[in-house]
Amino acid sequence: MNSFENICLCALNNIFGYEPRIAFALIENLGSASKVFSLSQEQKDQLLGSYSKYRGRLTQKEIDTAALMLKRAEEAGATFVGVTSRDYPERLRQCPDAPVGLFVRGKDSPSEIFSTRNFVAIVGTRDLTPYGETACRELVRKLSCAENPPCIVSGLALGVDIVAHTQALECGMPSIAVMATGPEDVYPRRHREFARSLACQSASALVTDYPPGTAPVALNFIRRNRIIAGLSDCVILVESAVKGGGMVTCRQAFSYDRSVYVLPGRLGDRHSEGCNLLVREGVAEIVNSLDDLNCRLGLGRDVVRRSDRRLESRYAGVLPGDKLRMITEILTLVRGNWGITVEEVAARFDSPFSAVSELVNLLEADGFLKIDLLRRCTV
Repeated sequence: MNSFENICLCALNNIFGYEPRIAFALIENLGSASKVFSLSQEQKDQLLGSYSKYRGRLTQKEIDTAALMLKRAEEAGATFVGVTSRDYPERLRQCPDAPVGLFVRGKDSPSEIFSTRNFVAIVGTRDLTPYGETACRELVRKLSCAENPPCIVSGLALGVDIVAHTQALECGMPSIAVMATGPEDVYPRRHREFARSLACQSASALVTDYPPGTAPVALNFIRRNRIIAGLSDCVILVESAVKGGGMVTCRQAFSYDRSVYVLPGRLGDRHSEGCNLLVREGVAEIVNSLDDLNCRLGLGRDVVRRSDRRLESRYAGVLPGDKLRMITEILTLVRGNWGITVEEVAARFDSPFSAVSELVNLLEADGFLKIDLLRRCTV
């Protein structure tokens, strides 16, 4: 059962969703959301001003509507967390345009989901290139190797978003999907099953400030980006044209004084124009190498990756011990150095080219890595 204060916070979120600063001013002035609605109509009108478009909105009808919305949210498995609650994410609370409340749909409580762990947003284009997909997956894999692996935040959209979410769960990391719909819906529809799976993972959740019944209209996607930026300690842009939702998120994060990073791309490639522009403007730094990424993001040193279970199950008993160790080290090297050539791998290990080439080809044949025409390796 929701408290009256929570219902009033939900009502303020409904009324001032596009201008939350007004709601914050009212709460700060009066001390609580419920006191806002306890005022006389004359006092409410005085607070809002004679020409406010919100005059006449602070009514019992809004409270009744909010109570019904909270009931619908609970039926969908979502919890409403108001900005005055201790469970509200502290990073987001610090933002001047933070929502009055969030609907959180997950296995764990909001306090467990928005704990003191680090949050890294990974965003970018829906029109993802093969390079961008590989880079995004490897980026998340690298973050999973940190001493303190972060929670991956994104927007559940096609392209970069869904790749980041999917890879996070595959690497055993929590993930938060910030949606542009009500808590009971998922867009795009093809991601519904994945969204249900994500919401069942520990410390993961579907999050939105939109009430039940909200349709996925274009403006909602732009506005929800401020939540992605506000929840996160830093934002990493994988690929983007000059205009796009990822660019909006990065600029918003910069305005919140959060760190912004971009992955490098080819000069002249429209998929990298946005990344290059942010660097030129001084908004973002380039991620030149994954080797020191976790330290740069404050996640601690890299932890030695446990042997890949699939690698072990495939080659244990097939390769002698020295070759099994070598093939594991080769895969680890490629994971941290996109595009490294077979010749460079051999040089790193000071091993005969023929021996290294044999193992690299074996890894490619079994789907652990890819080799292009120039003998460059990626995973």
